Amino acid sequence: KYKDICLFKSDITKDFELINENDEIQVFDIVTAWDFLEHPLPEQIPATIDNIKKHLSKNGTFVCLISKDYGTHHRCIRNREWWNTQFEQKGLIDIGFDFNASPRHTCNPTIGNTDMGFMFKHK
Repeated sequence: KYKDICLFKSDITKDFELINENDEIQVFDIVTAWDFLEHPLPEQIPATIDNIKKHLSKNGTFVCLISKDYGTHHRCIRNREWWNTQFEQKGLIDIGFDFNASPRHTCNPTIGNTDMGFMFKHK
């Protein structure tokens, strides 16, 4: 469906909008983030969630994998409760689907103790 559409890079921590051919914000039924949300600074997370929510359809699902592994590039290592609070404050709730595999890891797709999987929907 999107083979002829030019996609662009954007910093999701900053305000942006994907606009469709009707000059409306493009929304998606599924938005995913694999090994990303632990990278921004904690104070950038609310704006990041705003951008995710803006492009998520009313019945859509946001699926993400967040690392709990400390590193210089992982600037937002927080526990599950902190993440749930951040999303809930923005009107998204964790539907409690506990998945244990990641499409990002091809050699060993099992999620270990260093990752948390979430699936969020609108309240």
